[in-house]
Amino acid sequence: MAICMWTTYNYLSLDKDFISFIKGVYNHQDKGSILLLDSKNIPKLKKRRVYKRNTEKKSLKMELIINKFVDNNIQNSQYMYFIKNNDNKQFYYDEEYVRFYTLDEIKKLVDKYYIVKYNYGDFKFSEYDEKASERFIIVLERK
Repeated sequence: MAICMWTTYNYLSLDKDFISFIKGVYNHQDKGSILLLDSKNIPKLKKRRVYKRNTEKKSLKMELIINKFVDNNIQNSQYMYFIKNNDNKQFYYDEEYVRFYTLDEIKKLVDKYYIVKYNYGDFKFSEYDEKASERFIIVLERK
């Protein structure tokens, strides 16, 4: 069994990169082995979310502002770090993109290697609902 948790495969935003990942796992499994893919259910997320986090320890203060927005099947996340260590102020910026793959897209991309056995909307094995489920969990079986 192989497990890919917490929206990690979604960083593979190009079909060719996703297929390369699938082939790599396939080559290390026997027939009938399982590959579990888990991600947030991006279609359920609000289209725009902005929030901040503050951390303070001794002379170090950090404010993190997070801006996330969803456009079609892509979530863009921007992270702005404001750090103050005594009188030294620093700013860092980071950005990331994740792609949401639909069940039909995954079926098509893994077709040579796996079949979709199950898909769930949470860790309690609830039925997946694109509009209501918190997670998008797919169980693939190696051909």
